[in-house]
Amino acid sequence: MITGAGGVLGGSIARSFAMARAKVVVLDIRQESIDNRVAELKALGGEAIGLHCNILEMGSMQQAVDLIVSQVDGGFSAFSGV
Repeated sequence: MITGAGGVLGGSIARSFAMARAKVVVLDIRQESIDNRVAELKALGGEAIGLHCNILEMGSMQQAVDLIVSQVDGGFSAFSGV
């Protein structure tokens, strides 16, 4: 789970994890940035999903964490449709 993954620093971290074949959860406040980063990571051969999240709002972060914890356990296939 990488917050701000749509930006420069977060994107660099996300790419490093994707190239290491980690499952990456991209969190950002900008949906277009999320979509672009997920596509980039998949093109690198990584496995990634994206979630809209505002880390300045505790409820938004908690919602993202709860979703990840409840559904990623078996892999990203549980996120189809998100």
